[in-house]
Amino acid sequence: MSYPRPLEVELLEPAEALIENALRTVTPTGRSAARFQLLEAASAKIGGFPLGALRAANNSHEPDYIAPLTDVPSLLLAALSKTGMHPSLCLAILSRPHLYAMERRSQGVYHTDFRLAQYLASRIQKRMKPNFRLIDPACGTGILLVAAVLHFSDDSKRSRDRLLADVLCGMDLSPLALRGARLSLASLTNDRHVIKSMSTRLRQGDSLLSGLEAWKDITPGGFDVVVGNPPWEKLRLTRHEWLKANGVKRHYGDDYVTESLLNGIHVRRNRMSQYMKSLQSKYSLQGNGEHDLYKLFLELSLCMMRPGGEVAILLPGGFIRSQGTTALRASTFASCSRVSLTVFDNKARFFQIDSRFKFLLLSGSLRNGHPDEGVSLSFASPSNGHGVQAGTSVVIPRSTLSRLRPDLSIPEVRTSSEWKLFLHFAGRGKLLRDPDGPWRPKFMREVDMTQDKPHFLPHSAQGSVPLIEGRMVHQYQYSAKRYVSGTGRRALWLPNGKEVEKVHPQFYIAAEKLPPPVQERLMLNRAGFCDITGQTNERTMLASCIPSGMVCGNKVPTILFNGDLRNQQLYIDSWLAIVNSFCFDWLLRRVATTSVNYFLLLDLPMPPIQPRSREGEKLVHLSEQLSSGKIMDGWKRAEIRAEIDWRVLSAFGCDAKTMELLLEDFPLLDRSQPALPGESRSTITRDLLLLRTAQRLGGVSKSQADMWEERVARAKTLGAVAYIPSHLAANSR
Repeated sequence: MSYPRPLEVELLEPAEALIENALRTVTPTGRSAARFQLLEAASAKIGGFPLGALRAANNSHEPDYIAPLTDVPSLLLAALSKTGMHPSLCLAILSRPHLYAMERRSQGVYHTDFRLAQYLASRIQKRMKPNFRLIDPACGTGILLVAAVLHFSDDSKRSRDRLLADVLCGMDLSPLALRGARLSLASLTNDRHVIKSMSTRLRQGDSLLSGLEAWKDITPGGFDVVVGNPPWEKLRLTRHEWLKANGVKRHYGDDYVTESLLNGIHVRRNRMSQYMKSLQSKYSLQGNGEHDLYKLFLELSLCMMRPGGEVAILLPGGFIRSQGTTALRASTFASCSRVSLTVFDNKARFFQIDSRFKFLLLSGSLRNGHPDEGVSLSFASPSNGHGVQAGTSVVIPRSTLSRLRPDLSIPEVRTSSEWKLFLHFAGRGKLLRDPDGPWRPKFMREVDMTQDKPHFLPHSAQGSVPLIEGRMVHQYQYSAKRYVSGTGRRALWLPNGKEVEKVHPQFYIAAEKLPPPVQERLMLNRAGFCDITGQTNERTMLASCIPSGMVCGNKVPTILFNGDLRNQQLYIDSWLAIVNSFCFDWLLRRVATTSVNYFLLLDLPMPPIQPRSREGEKLVHLSEQLSSGKIMDGWKRAEIRAEIDWRVLSAFGCDAKTMELLLEDFPLLDRSQPALPGESRSTITRDLLLLRTAQRLGGVSKSQADMWEERVARAKTLGAVAYIPSHLAANSR
């Protein structure tokens, strides 16, 4: 998988090339030191202080590598001036160690983009006062500390020197990272005494183990501001990661054919286990399951603040929805007032990770008698130039949140209209988990794709059953794709075309190898869904009926309903109609990121439709036609899909105006269909669904409905077909 090149790497490419060219004559063993010496010389030129001040702060006795390179620091400054970034921020970026993708993942290190650093600093509302203290407990090369100085100072030498000498504190495990922090911060002053004082507050150590105790000589009562972009990685070590780190080229899902290289993993795992045990006595809000570094650093940050103190910290999106962060969310919201959450994605190339990756900035003040101001949620985007701006905030009252989402997970609503719609759906529906509701689901993961792999067969054999994998499942189709060749992520799968009733799996498994509960389940039709998904995919919920005689891998959890096996198909077809609708998909996209787990589904409102009611039976009839595979005509299926969608919307008490709002969340529809002349992309699904909803439920003017009708007619003449998944377009013909 390829990842976007961060913007800051692109901007600093000329400077990086200049440094690398200057270091060509330096021996490999001396290049790291020589690089730092060049950057320190540039820092001295920017700040206007004697280079010896940094050498003394570093207590450096290494050889002098830059004597023959005296012109390079000046050339470097000229290159930095063309980036549009503050030169001190540039130095912090250039000081970072070069990490390969596997190192970034194993260490959880995703360096803070300069735009994020400046935006984070701008969100700090606290003002300077006597004995004011600010810390980054995982400071790296100091980019957040530099941004804080630029934010707090009034550009006067006096205010900057005070910040550097008395206010800023930082800790990191890496002595090289701290060397980078010293040189980037030193570039903001010309006073060697300030540099010396600043250096005493940049300390090497493990903040998670040492906590506030390590700073009792500086601020025994805690900090006024805690900032951070802590590591985003779980404290675990998988075989795959270990082999990749040791130079083995492999993809997830490949067989482990290099067992001899796994010997050292046990030593590393034991060390990690001992480390986790030492942390358990210090941190109580980590929840069950695996420890995650960002969760530990957030709890640490809350503990390091003094009353009225402020936190501003970058976190993965999982903080606002993961079950493992429930206790941490509850404690954060209870202990902090003015909680603000700004959600980002990576389309602006902040990090070298997938562009769809969601992360957020959490800011808030430790409660000090302030009233409950709710949770403020906004979504950020790049501004003109090299900035970041947040959209309009939606304030979610905490009392409402705790009523709708007992685990305090935050629905991603971008506007007040979306928040009102979410509230409306929640008020009209009943949760899937409701014991008084009709569903009473029983989930099961039937086959573990890792632990059960020794029992897999490449071909059908007597007594074996097909194994359904997540990539095979789409809406109303359990065999939407067929296996062709390859293994793991390199496996080739193609659309199954019109042979949707024929299953072409990658694996089979002997039924006798399955546990007795799975063997019993194997005899029944049941619902299944792909739990690997995306909030911004074409569609998020992909659910189908799984026929008897087939078993599902762990990425396709299956469901039986209500304990009534005689009427199981009734519940399956009714449930499929609802969850494959745009209404339910819109709700799911408010709370999902990259997976659909049981907890997400159980806490989402279902429309007030009883499967045995008249309306329920109508949905069952429509759903059954789609699942059976008997109707292959694309337009007949599209009309059935549209009817299901408007009927589910109607059950929530909504009309075509609401459907317009829902469909704004699905911009990737119809990419495989021909567009109308003069338009860049087809909108046939949207036009058809809005037309049928308007005809049945109203909510818009007749002229609006006539316009959709005309668009549908024109699209049909071009051969467009609604509701065709773009990556399965072969199925439409």
